[in-house]
Amino acid sequence: MEGQLTAQQARNQALTLRNAKLSGDVKDLKEGTRAIEERARTEHGMLKEGEYFVQILPAENPLAPSSAKDTVLPKK
Repeated sequence: MEGQLTAQQARNQALTLRNAKLSGDVKDLKEGTRAIEERARTEHGMLKEGEYFVQILPAENPLAPSSAKDTVLPKK
């Protein structure tokens, strides 16, 4: 019985931490634009107006996408 109690307390603590993180995410999405902007960039490949996308490929294998580094630069 005590083992079950300890296991449930550990699970409750993990879920409490998860809920706190989700609550913070919801607050960021409702009040700020940084979280929305970050998701738009990472999940949808979107850019801000006045920016362009630059992809730098390594010299030894210019067609290998897994080793490419992506950079977003503002237009000048």
